[in-house]
Amino acid sequence: APVGAIGISFIVNAANPVKSLTEAQLKDILTGKITSWKDVGGADKPILVVAEAAGFGTRSNIVASFLGGTEITDKARIMQALAQVGQAPDAIGYGNAATIKGAGAVAVIPGTEVKQALGLATKGAPNADVKKLIEVVAKYGATLK
Repeated sequence: APVGAIGISFIVNAANPVKSLTEAQLKDILTGKITSWKDVGGADKPILVVAEAAGFGTRSNIVASFLGGTEITDKARIMQALAQVGQAPDAIGYGNAATIKGAGAVAVIPGTEVKQALGLATKGAPNADVKKLIEVVAKYGATLK
């Protein structure tokens, strides 16, 4: 059952002077069409795309809903984006918007949030306690930590 959604934000290293990208530029970076920060107003340095492995939920959501089914570049570094982008000045990645807020080493690219639906599944019909849990998560899911 759908119970809410979380925001997925695109991030760059805090030291990167590029703090704004159009949707088209971001899509071209993620798919490997744009490979240098120079092409989007930054330094003449290669862009390091950081992403989850293929098949992981957030990546699958970005590929399906943001990239229209086009896969993220095969040159992407596969690892946890928040830590890697915070350490690599030329990196770009994505992560849970709520998790990113306190990470001073990265900067969120404004206006780039993608919503990822959250759902709960049960094996068989849910009992009364599970129904209560589903109701609470549906009501407060995006704010629970």
